[in-house]
Amino acid sequence: MAAAQPGFLEAYRDGAMRAHNASCKDGQGNNSHTAVQHWGRFTVQGLKLSMLRPLDPINTTLPIKLGEVDLVEAFAWWLVTHVGVNTETAWSYTNVVNAWHHRSTGVYLAANHPLVRVQKMLDGLQRLTGAPVPRRKRIGVRPEHMQRAISARYGIDARSARDSNWAALFETALVTLARAGELASNLRAGQFMPARHPSRADVHFKYDAHGQPCKCSIWIVNSKARGAEALRKLEVHVPMCGKFLSPGVRLFDLIHHVDPVSPELAASTPLFRDPTNGGRIFTVDAVREEIRALMCGIGRVGTLYGAHSMRIGGATALAFLGAAPEAIKAHGRWRSDAYMRYVRERERECMFYTRGICGADVDDYEADYLDFEAGEISDSDLM
Repeated sequence: MAAAQPGFLEAYRDGAMRAHNASCKDGQGNNSHTAVQHWGRFTVQGLKLSMLRPLDPINTTLPIKLGEVDLVEAFAWWLVTHVGVNTETAWSYTNVVNAWHHRSTGVYLAANHPLVRVQKMLDGLQRLTGAPVPRRKRIGVRPEHMQRAISARYGIDARSARDSNWAALFETALVTLARAGELASNLRAGQFMPARHPSRADVHFKYDAHGQPCKCSIWIVNSKARGAEALRKLEVHVPMCGKFLSPGVRLFDLIHHVDPVSPELAASTPLFRDPTNGGRIFTVDAVREEIRALMCGIGRVGTLYGAHSMRIGGATALAFLGAAPEAIKAHGRWRSDAYMRYVRERERECMFYTRGICGADVDDYEADYLDFEAGEISDSDLM
């Protein structure tokens, strides 16, 4: 085959490797992932060893495999004790590195030997601290708070191009339950990729008989989708106006009046961008910083908010309105019940149920039946 088709194998290897790299979000096989960067520092810089350690899964002896497991375990221990990540993150990083190694060499670390021992070590390491892994508390943004914060920071009309982009992004994110990475760039260098980020061409308006915009929709990806599906843009309807927020009006004003671009540039222009920075797309890190500044501006604790706070706030608002679970999942583009993690407790509803527990005269037929039956059994029945 090589003689009849010279260069085929080389072309295949190059094409297959590029395809493997493209399967990761960074498009580079996770070479830029923090976990892989740490693995390089640990092996190359720290121990003067190669990052790539392919071994024959069949012919490699057990002592050599176990020695490689020790190396991975040392990496995980180093992440916790020297880098400062928590044990769950260390295990996640270990799996990222293992998958990266498989993409690069065709075999997993330690010649495919299971790394359960590493996971158990991390579990024990956490137990030695005498405390569970701390959880970062993130709360959602209420629509009313969003309205107040936007007015306080940008002004009621948000007339500057940069402010208008920010205001439209935050209102759109809340009402569409969008992840920050679906509207802003989460790529390492903050690049804009029209295939995965919304552009100006991804916004569509419908007009009434008087020529006024009456409907709005945007096309965004589901960033949690796998493989090529992560590049499939889905239509999400955006209301023109509401009691607190008017995302459709914000988008129309942004695109047609405050920060317009020519039609031929629409497909290559980020929907939400920073005109003061060469028109670059906003990054997820910038979204996180900006929402904290917004909330601080109205007296809220900014550190409790993050890039997912709009998604949390939108899901909580839907639950408050009595939306069915299926509707919340569909609106937020969830395929599982993971949306429940984003629906925060409403205090009034919580107190209603907990007060009810205090006075509930509960009938438990199964328990009553078992108790009755137990009273009828004598010691002789058990012999």
